[in-house]
Amino acid sequence: MAFASAAEHGFPEAQYTLAGMYYNGEGAPRDFNLAAKWFGLAASKGHVRAQCSLGSMYYSGEGLDQNFKEAAHWFRLAAEQGHAKSQFSLGAMYHNGEGVPQNVALAADWFTLAAQQGFTDAQYHLGQMYHDGDGIALDLLKAADLFRRAAEHGHAIAQCSLGAMYYHGHGLLKNIKAALLWSRRAADQGLALAQYNLGRMYHEGEENTLDYAEALHWYKAAAEQGNADAKYALGVMYHLGQGIQPDLLGAYNWFDLAAAEGLETGAVSRDIIWLEMGQRASHQ
Repeated sequence: MAFASAAEHGFPEAQYTLAGMYYNGEGAPRDFNLAAKWFGLAASKGHVRAQCSLGSMYYSGEGLDQNFKEAAHWFRLAAEQGHAKSQFSLGAMYHNGEGVPQNVALAADWFTLAAQQGFTDAQYHLGQMYHDGDGIALDLLKAADLFRRAAEHGHAIAQCSLGAMYYHGHGLLKNIKAALLWSRRAADQGLALAQYNLGRMYHEGEENTLDYAEALHWYKAAAEQGNADAKYALGVMYHLGQGIQPDLLGAYNWFDLAAAEGLETGAVSRDIIWLEMGQRASHQ
């Protein structure tokens, strides 16, 4: 193995490459212990991507005992060299108080540095902090701008969040067309919340967007992933016959599934349907 010889002679890039081969099982048997060893040797020489990878292995406990303090140490070394993923990871650890004292302001600082380099997870999380006023001043315009930057690069949750802001007119002028566009982009990526939101938009039908067939399609896509609100919404549509023939048993089943997910209104509606089915049976 050509990289092995160079790695043995102390070349950090070769050590990093060899570690990646062991980590991914590409060109070498997958071995997290050997991956950690070679990432560690490269990281100790200041190799920034190796530092990030070693931090990730300490964080997840792959090939090493899980150690958040060590993870934060290696993320910090890489972050201070300007490595965007490490800046984001260190920010997340400050936000959650993992391996470092919880400090939301420092989390925002690290997220900002990573976001400025176009790291989409950082853009989304910083946007969420501005959206919620989480440790920093609430600023919906900044939130929307950050969501948009991440959304334009395909970040599904940011797309969903931006769509919701347009739909509710929350920090942005209400724009149903834009809400549908961004929600659909996230829904097409399989994000259950976006699928539910899109179904709801078609179900509620603001500005001539009523489409029960689309609502059923997206609710079912979200329900198949366990979204309780989508299961409840399907119960409503089956009960009322919206886009489908009225079906009390189908409605009962969807409400029951929503209740199984812990949705209290699902249990209430299921019990009402049960009584309704009993009343109908007694009159036949």
